[in-house]
Amino acid sequence: MVLMSKLKCAVLTTDTTHHRYFVNCLAPHTELFVVLETAGLDFQALYWKWIKARKSLASFWDNPYLVKSYPTFGRNQEAYEARFFEGTVAREFTGDASYVRFPSVNNADCLAALQAFKPDLVVSFGTGKIAENVLATNAMMVNIHRGLLPPYRGLDSDLWAMYFQDFDNIGCTVHRLEPELDTGPIIYQGRVDVTAGMKAHHIRYHTTVFATNVIVDLIRKISTGVEVIERPWDRAAAGYYSFIPYFKRRRAIQQFHAYTQHLGAA
Repeated sequence: MVLMSKLKCAVLTTDTTHHRYFVNCLAPHTELFVVLETAGLDFQALYWKWIKARKSLASFWDNPYLVKSYPTFGRNQEAYEARFFEGTVAREFTGDASYVRFPSVNNADCLAALQAFKPDLVVSFGTGKIAENVLATNAMMVNIHRGLLPPYRGLDSDLWAMYFQDFDNIGCTVHRLEPELDTGPIIYQGRVDVTAGMKAHHIRYHTTVFATNVIVDLIRKISTGVEVIERPWDRAAAGYYSFIPYFKRRRAIQQFHAYTQHLGAA
C-alpha cells in the first residue's frame, strides 16, 4: 500500500494569540511551515507621510497613524480570546510545525526558505503586502482578509463597517492572493452573526474561527482533488480603507455597542 504524503502548507503570519490558534489547528491536517514576520510599521514616519500627502489641518488628527496601539482594547480582546484554548488547542505554538522568523515575508532569505519547502498551498494571515516575487511561488496562494469583499478592502474592515453602521457586513473573506491588495477571486466568505451584547473586541475571535475552519476545508479539498470554486467579483464596487483613525475608531465602537445593546432590548 502506498501512503500519500500530507499536503505541504506554508503560513505567512505574525506571533499573536489568534494566529497561534490558527496555526495549531492547521497542524494536524498538513505538513506545516510557518513564517513569522517580526518587523512592525514605523508609525511616526507614516504619520508625517500622511500629513505631507494631504496638506490639511485635519490630517493631523484624522490620521490612521496617530495612535499606534490600543492597550485596553487589546487586553479585552486577549481576555475574550482565551476561549480559543479552553479545549485541546495549546496556547503555545505547536511543535508539529517548522518555524522561521524574518523582518518581512518579502525578505530574500524568506523567499529562499519558501522555495526550499516547496509548498502546495501558501496562506497569508496578517502580514504586510506581499511582493510579486513571493507571489510567483509555484503554489496556490490565498489570503485571509478579516472583512467582507467587495465593500471593505484594506485594513480594520470590521471597524469601518461599524463606523458606517453597516453591521450586516462584518465578516471574513478568503481569496486568491494577487499583487494588488484584496482583489483576488473569493474562495470562502462568511458574515459574523452579530448578537445582543456583543462587543467590538469579540469580532476577531469569530472571524478567526471562521478562517481556521475554511482553511482546514481548503486543505482537505486540495488533498483529495476536490474542485476549489473561486468567485470573481467587481472591483469597481470595492471600497479601500487604511487603519481607522482614532476618533472614527472610537465612534465606530460606540455605535456597534449601542446597536448590540438595542438588539438585547428588542
